[in-house]
Amino acid sequence: MLFKGFERYKNKLALFFVCLFAVSLLAASAAWARELRLGAYKYLSDSDMKKLLQPFVAFLSKSLNVPVKLYITSTYSELSQRFISGELDMAITPPYAYVKLAAKIKLKLLASMKLEGNYYYNGVIAARKDSGINALADFKGKKFAYVSPDSASGYLYPRILFRKSSLDPDSLFAAAEFTGSHFDSVKALINGSVDGIAVFKDSINFAKLQGLDVSGLKLVSQTENIPHEAFVAQYNMNDDFAQKIRKALTEFKYDPKDLSSMTLSNKNVFKMEGWVAGDDSLYNPVREAQKIFPDPASESQAQDNSTITIGFYPRSDVDSTLQSFQPLIEYLKKETGLNYKLAFSPNYLDVGNQLLEGNYKLSILTPVALVMTENKSNIPLLPLLQRTIAGKTTYSGVIVCKNDPKINKLEDLKGGVFAFTEPDSISGRLYPLGIFKKNNIQLKSFFKKTYYAGCPKSALSDVIAGRADACACTEHELDTLVTDAKVRQSLKILYSTPPIPSEYWTVLDTLDQGLKDKIKNALTRLNSNKELKEKILGAIFYDGFSQPSNDGVEDLKEMLKKIM
Repeated sequence: MLFKGFERYKNKLALFFVCLFAVSLLAASAAWARELRLGAYKYLSDSDMKKLLQPFVAFLSKSLNVPVKLYITSTYSELSQRFISGELDMAITPPYAYVKLAAKIKLKLLASMKLEGNYYYNGVIAARKDSGINALADFKGKKFAYVSPDSASGYLYPRILFRKSSLDPDSLFAAAEFTGSHFDSVKALINGSVDGIAVFKDSINFAKLQGLDVSGLKLVSQTENIPHEAFVAQYNMNDDFAQKIRKALTEFKYDPKDLSSMTLSNKNVFKMEGWVAGDDSLYNPVREAQKIFPDPASESQAQDNSTITIGFYPRSDVDSTLQSFQPLIEYLKKETGLNYKLAFSPNYLDVGNQLLEGNYKLSILTPVALVMTENKSNIPLLPLLQRTIAGKTTYSGVIVCKNDPKINKLEDLKGGVFAFTEPDSISGRLYPLGIFKKNNIQLKSFFKKTYYAGCPKSALSDVIAGRADACACTEHELDTLVTDAKVRQSLKILYSTPPIPSEYWTVLDTLDQGLKDKIKNALTRLNSNKELKEKILGAIFYDGFSQPSNDGVEDLKEMLKKIM
């Protein structure tokens, strides 16, 4: 028996991917069957935030009759990233973070927070009383601290105050920094490491309640009204269940007993009194403010096209994958005059998520990842090219068994052992699940055992050695991994799937057109150079590129519906 090829990468997060995949696919009616995951930003310490929000979380859990688990993130961007990835079902997002998140992906705005009787708050710019700073212009040549690029009161709105005073906040200061939290900004101003800060209005009083001496501070200016936090849910959450959450939110009130157990400082920073049904237009002022100062991260990513990051989920170990892609990287650099680097994601879906986040310029997406990313994205995706195998943009998945005359149909596998490849493999798991479901085969009762072999090579080896009665892989993998004619004759294909689309080399449609053309043309030219094609594409097990095709996509979508 001779095998050739390579081991599939055994990612330790494979099970985690399956959970994310299920979350993304299932209508949120499934949320009734598991816990709901709620994310919030850490305005206080982890322990204080959990104490403060625990009565709220308990109320939600009781109202929905579903366990609710709270996750605290240390930054605004972490909160957004975990929501985009599907790790969170719901999130309490600050206003600027909400606006940026809603621009990237589809979501459901369920409610807006009510604090101190209203739905708005203000940011302030502060200085020390002994600084001689009495107006915004006095900050010229001084050191200044913002909270975070994602903060409305600690970054965006204060910058607009400077702009409206005919001052450029990008050139006004001798130095500007981000402290990461409102409390740390106040502390930096008190200890003299900066001359001015931008924070939300109550943060100075909060610092006082935390034990800091704020008597030497003064307010220099105050922002316009800023809407409070938004409570959001995943876009594909069942409408009835989302409405149930919205109703629970608008009915929430802190119990006086819970309030009495909270410290004064904690109540001061997060006096959540209730929620009002979400209205996206409430956040339009933030969008208008953003037009004056676009998101610096997005602006930087849009302008920095000198290095193209290619996102990929490795099928092999990282070192061998880097080695395999190196000829392609060098070719693209020579042909386009740009630098390229390969970045790895822990699962297939993350390759699409990182594209939306702007961390990848070019993503190699499986068809499932493309469909899932397109479904949730508010930014159009553009597949530039598609991988070809044996001259086609599709391939077939197969169920392989021993060439036993007693096994001629799926039903003949009853009581046997079946080997999937990986949890996130289309041909090695997802399509077979759809096939079994279509044929009314329940895995637990039909098979003696099912398991993950880890890769096609191992799955086929197990069938050949008799450790499994059948396995799933692709027809191409069967042909290239099993090369011994005698061994090949001992196997047979029991079932073939409809055509499955190959990988799509995908960018955001917002990417510079000239850059899109450069990349696409360079890759396409490989098709007409036999020597380069064998050397460069052969190293990554491609035989060419084709214009993107929809062949097999509708069958794939139908299969996904079956396994929901």
